[in-house]
Amino acid sequence: MPAEDSAPGRSPLASFSPDPLDKASFSPSSDTRLRSYTLDSLNISSIENSKGYQRAENIRPSNSPEQNVEAASWTFTEILQNLSVREKDDVYLVITKCNQLVELLQETPSLKHDMAIDMVVNRIQFMFYHPAPQLRCAAYRVLRYSVATSDSILFMVQSKILISIIVSLSVPCPLLEKQEALKLVREFLNVPDGAAFISVGVIKALVSIIEHETDETGNPNAPPTAPQNDQFAIPSSFTKLCIETICEIAVLKPHIVFHGGGFRLMITLIINGSSDIATSCLLVLMSILDKPEARLFLRNGLDLTSLTSVYSLVDDDDHSKSSNTRKFHNRALKVTFLISVFLKCWTGIICFSHNDFEALRIIVSKLKGNSNKVRNIIMDLLLDILRIQALPWLEDSSIYDLITSLNVFLSPGGQSTDTVDNKYIELPPNSFERTVISHYQGLILKVLLSSGMVPLIFDIIDKNTDEEVTSKATFLLTNVFKLSMELLPKQLFQDHLSNAYKKSLSLTSIYKIETAAKLQMKTHMGERKRSEVKSHVKDMIIENRMKMDDANLKTLISRTKLLTSKDYEDWDWAQISHLCQGPLRDQKRFFDIQEKYPKVLKYLMSFYRPFKYRFSRAPLRPDERFKLKHPKRVILVGCQLIEALLNHEAGFDYLASNKLMPQMAEIFAQVSPCSGITAEDPILSTRKLETTLSIGYVKFVGVLSSSNKGLVILEEWQFYQLIGDIIDGNVESSSNVHLLFNLLNNLNFVSDSPLRILLSKVLTVSREETKLFTLENVIPKLLKTEGCYDYVIRTLSNLLYDESKAVVALTITYLHEYFVIKGNISRINLLIDMRPSTLVLSKHTKGKELLLTFCTTTKGFRLLHENGLIQRNLTATIRGLQTLDYLNNIEGTLKKYMYPFSSVLQSVRNKSDEDCHHFFYYLLSTEDGFIFFNSQRTVLDDIINKTFAIVQKLHLIETKTEAVAPPDFLYSRTRPPPVESTSSKTNSIESDETDDSYKFESPTKLNARGDLSFSYTKESLPESTGLSIKTAEDEEEYMLMRLKQYLWIIGEIASSKYGIQILDPLYNPSMRNDHVIDLILQLYRNSKDWQIRGIAFHQLGKMAATNEGIEMLDDMSWVSVDNHSPQDPLYLAYPELMQGDDLFNLEVLNPYQDSTYISLFGNHGDELWANQQLDLDADDGLGLQINQKLDDKALSLINHLSSVLGKIERKAMKELNSIKSNNGEIFESPNLFLKTIRLVDKGKFKYKTRNFIFGLFDVVKIMENLVKRSRRSTGGRK
Repeated sequence: MPAEDSAPGRSPLASFSPDPLDKASFSPSSDTRLRSYTLDSLNISSIENSKGYQRAENIRPSNSPEQNVEAASWTFTEILQNLSVREKDDVYLVITKCNQLVELLQETPSLKHDMAIDMVVNRIQFMFYHPAPQLRCAAYRVLRYSVATSDSILFMVQSKILISIIVSLSVPCPLLEKQEALKLVREFLNVPDGAAFISVGVIKALVSIIEHETDETGNPNAPPTAPQNDQFAIPSSFTKLCIETICEIAVLKPHIVFHGGGFRLMITLIINGSSDIATSCLLVLMSILDKPEARLFLRNGLDLTSLTSVYSLVDDDDHSKSSNTRKFHNRALKVTFLISVFLKCWTGIICFSHNDFEALRIIVSKLKGNSNKVRNIIMDLLLDILRIQALPWLEDSSIYDLITSLNVFLSPGGQSTDTVDNKYIELPPNSFERTVISHYQGLILKVLLSSGMVPLIFDIIDKNTDEEVTSKATFLLTNVFKLSMELLPKQLFQDHLSNAYKKSLSLTSIYKIETAAKLQMKTHMGERKRSEVKSHVKDMIIENRMKMDDANLKTLISRTKLLTSKDYEDWDWAQISHLCQGPLRDQKRFFDIQEKYPKVLKYLMSFYRPFKYRFSRAPLRPDERFKLKHPKRVILVGCQLIEALLNHEAGFDYLASNKLMPQMAEIFAQVSPCSGITAEDPILSTRKLETTLSIGYVKFVGVLSSSNKGLVILEEWQFYQLIGDIIDGNVESSSNVHLLFNLLNNLNFVSDSPLRILLSKVLTVSREETKLFTLENVIPKLLKTEGCYDYVIRTLSNLLYDESKAVVALTITYLHEYFVIKGNISRINLLIDMRPSTLVLSKHTKGKELLLTFCTTTKGFRLLHENGLIQRNLTATIRGLQTLDYLNNIEGTLKKYMYPFSSVLQSVRNKSDEDCHHFFYYLLSTEDGFIFFNSQRTVLDDIINKTFAIVQKLHLIETKTEAVAPPDFLYSRTRPPPVESTSSKTNSIESDETDDSYKFESPTKLNARGDLSFSYTKESLPESTGLSIKTAEDEEEYMLMRLKQYLWIIGEIASSKYGIQILDPLYNPSMRNDHVIDLILQLYRNSKDWQIRGIAFHQLGKMAATNEGIEMLDDMSWVSVDNHSPQDPLYLAYPELMQGDDLFNLEVLNPYQDSTYISLFGNHGDELWANQQLDLDADDGLGLQINQKLDDKALSLINHLSSVLGKIERKAMKELNSIKSNNGEIFESPNLFLKTIRLVDKGKFKYKTRNFIFGLFDVVKIMENLVKRSRRSTGGRK
């Protein structure tokens, strides 16, 4: 066996890796005991799972727990005393005793806290230098169950356990040994501060395993390798667990992972790894970037710019090339998705802002390349982060499988929906989330404009190398124009667009852009606008048809075949339609037709008469027995005929006196329960309405109800009475419900006629199903019609008292949609004047939100104040400040609208959304509300004071060398002297607040105070926080969440009508001397927490909702958006420095600056003196180096093994083999071994190179000598 493939001192079983799930029986009768043992027969468990190995503890019942623990302790001590090095040859006996120890520790978990860890380690230490891998596995397992505190880990580290772990992870040993070693490392993470004892060498050993498996299977750049030997076979499941371990350590101790090359590995895995691994690594890096002290090791996020390199390897002709080339395209799709996710949070935006958003400029610059695939992917990314269109190819990519599986896992009961929705949810107009997300869109849009996106898109359109790419570029360009005008101030986008237009474009390109722009305008045209255009076109067609001379009229009548055939199936109904929409609508032509062609109207009206049974018996759908191909066209012509006759007086008189009307009245009387007229088979029975053209009579009545003349005819023939009787009959019987539904669907309730009385009657006395049908089909039409608002609102207000809960819920939904969603707040007084039941409204989520909108008017505020709702809401709001429900609602809502593919949010997509506007936003909309809130302003004082206090406590604002002058608005008026507020102390919301002396401290000084206190304990912390305060980090996280919630609340106050006034210290001398808006501005500019910077950015932007806010923003050098549309206004603002300077002004941090090298065994101070020095050159009787030069040469050659040049590596390997052959005794030296360990720790060696290095040494003998040396040195110190 070659030297590099062997491991001297290791058992021949080192290359054996059985399946630990197969439980083989053990037979002790074998002659060669050592060779007859298998890992399965020795009952050593394999790794349980990839999430920290959950142990199944079968605790035996005991009547007396204390006696059980005491008995277990005696048993444990007895077994441990009998475990000694003298029994090392009897492998089976040793492992049996180890299993008994583990069983005791599993049954009695408290036992590990009572035992002496030094006795356990000393008793089993011989197993680590035993040649049988089974004993090493058992030793790791015993130690894993013995870990209790950080002191126990410390003793293990001092006993050279980490060296054994590094060797086990670096040499070709059974998989189970690596698994047990990794389990022990992961057990360290379960102990508080246990991760601090993990060395850089352990991290580098894990990294080498991961990189070895990646090079063998996943890296396209890796050269082809020979078939793998069993000793190098590492399953992907173990590799994934190694990755997960590094990720968990990175969150706890990022500096250890950094020095071990873990972060570099994570970025590589994001690009080259599978979707699940890449996603996990990105989430870990995002978590690291959220910690100010940890992002140093990612150079403040600059390292993630390397993700953009994935686009450089994509080739258009990948289908005709190797499979490795196609992998580049798939990786580009995966990284595009991850970048999209990354850029939809403030961590990602600020991380990519280095060097004036260099990362985004690199991505945008790829648009000028020659690869159409790259252009497609980049434009998909731009469309997605601008929230124009979701990634279209996601469903066909590898990431979609991960999303689907997560959706199944996270769905209730493990049952997923059929498909994961991959479209953006439409933003509700006039909503909180629309303002916030539009602000985000505006920021990203401005960054992309500054990156030169528009000229590059123009180039793509002008060159037109690929029609699909050109079409997508045109779509992106038109949407960029639209969003620019909606979301950005003119000065922030005008130069970018005008400079792009200076480029000379071809006429074809200009035509494409203009066509796309017109199509977009047509798509976004309002429904009312489209109906107006449609009506105008129809009027033009009718007017043109009415202008007809005698010859054309004669030809038209001839083509109808009304005078040549009595069979209606032979008539040309299209020509009859032209006749009804043209000449018959003109009174002069009507007289001409009656005089010259009197039988035309006679035959036509006769056909429609019910008791002629021609029209009323014709089939509603095409039938083989009839020649009529389009039966429904006959109904349409009948409606056009009645509409034409009602267009002038002569036609009205003709229709009113025609036999059609009394017969229509009679067929309605047939189904009316009070008319006295009956029929065996009524023409308007449910069966005939569903199968024959008799449904047309209902539509005829609907046409009559649409004009004043028609209403007169309906009244003359007592249709109102007949319909009223049908409505009354519906109360007790549902026989005519089909007829009633069709009547309600066709009758016109726009005009103030008796039909409205009938509609009110339906909504009052009818059955529940009829009321719901009316609400779903009639009310929405009236809400869209001018002049019907008063009637509909009165009707809906009355329905709030209906006995049906479904009717009440639907009524509240319509009121909420009309006033809140569509923003018709100006008409809210119509509802308030009806004094609707606040009790009923407050029982529904949308009703509560509707009640809050009452606060926007003086009448509404007074109504709520009279009913005590204002005080109750204020009390509930104060109680809500003790929880994080408001923050969770905001974050959950924003994620739902920002991440359409997030499986976590699928379960909440269809839930009713809670309003994200805070109660204070509504309360401060009127002067009365301002006065009320100002009378109880201790709530606001507490919020502001605690906001300042948290900022000071956490030192969130970084001090800059160049001081930024406060905004002018702080000194624009003479400030009254501060007056101490007595109410602030007596009526404080949280009674445990300390003194208020910090109220008048400047936030620019940021004096750290230790008096910040919140009314929570570890036991009483609200469950909604999802936190349990155990450590200082937990407390800091909790305070950050409280600060986020306070900032959102202050932003809501600032965006309300009287919010700026109540926040200004000038109007309230009892408040602190510093303006909270100035604090928010400093948080945006200098906060160490990036998410806080983003939230502060949004709060400053929301100040543009009032004139006072705009003035303050102007003093802060912010510009506001002029988009105050009455239908859907947007109040946004952006800093002027977005024009050129770096937006977030990030510096590149150097993780190596002023940092000490992290030793092999962690950096835990003087307690690790033995490990820090590694006992080098100790005079312990083992002998000194005979040939120091040869020793140094071996170390130098080992160092050359890390060379990137294969020639140097092969030469060093050859020389080391030569030294081993001629002077092999030097590789038995513990000192050289420890020096090699330190060298491997400092350098970067591949997994196979590690195999070779440790294969040079007699590891078993060296480890035995190290243990003996450690015991002697310990005995000497004692």
